[in-house]
Amino acid sequence: MRKTKQPIKNLNIVVGCVLDGDEVLLTLRDEDAQHDLHLMWELPGGKLEYRELPQQAVVREIKEETGYDTEVVDMVPHVHTTHWQYDDCMQQALIVAFECRLRGDSGHEEQDDHRVRSVVWKKVSEIDYLSMLPGSREFVWMVAQKHGIDIPNDHPVRNYSEIEFHRIDPKKNESKYYRLSLRLDFNKPKPYMIQRAWGRIGASPQLLKEAYVHEQSASERLLEIAEERLKKGYIITSYSEHSPIRGWLRKHAKSHTKQMTLFEVSQDVTEYKSKNGKSSKTNGIATNGAA
Repeated sequence: MRKTKQPIKNLNIVVGCVLDGDEVLLTLRDEDAQHDLHLMWELPGGKLEYRELPQQAVVREIKEETGYDTEVVDMVPHVHTTHWQYDDCMQQALIVAFECRLRGDSGHEEQDDHRVRSVVWKKVSEIDYLSMLPGSREFVWMVAQKHGIDIPNDHPVRNYSEIEFHRIDPKKNESKYYRLSLRLDFNKPKPYMIQRAWGRIGASPQLLKEAYVHEQSASERLLEIAEERLKKGYIITSYSEHSPIRGWLRKHAKSHTKQMTLFEVSQDVTEYKSKNGKSSKTNGIATNGAA
């Protein structure tokens, strides 16, 4: 558990998964103060008001954010916890979701919520889950599975975080890599899978897998492993923009004066070997510098 000196605010939040056929109602978050939330898709919802029932709160929030009148069908059997860091505090949220449906011939009334950039209906199979907030992503998947709506096996969200590290070892005249990936598969009891692959470039990799129930646990572990790599002298050569630790990655990738691709790392090893009278043959692998 990570300690912080900042005050912590605990929030109880409800969201609504409004399904109409194979389409779900989504809102685009508008929050400049929090870059990891800004311009991300999510289910409509918000905080409970004093003495308000969760079922009442979710219907009210959907109306305020989207203009649609809805009713609760069922509670989604999943609780999501998350936290956000602001300049003045840490916010920790407990999020529950309800499956909802449009009420009667509910029309759409335009709303003016400064936190919502836009409101759309999206086919479940066509949602850009990589641009969707954790929690909302899981809730949509669960409701979709309940109704027999499947997500294609090749959808990019199933392997949505890739981080590449490299280190040159001048003593052994070799270049080492460390690849860290996070995969999401809701057909598994522990849907979040961290896979690590490492070794010398050109050699067979060593592999290790770890599974987690919640993304927050997987993200914290991902961050621990990434910090360990930097302490051991590795540099970040590429990473996915949708990684759950992208804020940390942006900060530490920028701290390096030179962002090296796999090809550049192997070229540096070649130059070192040439200067020391070694063979210049090396196993270079080209990459575009983005996972």
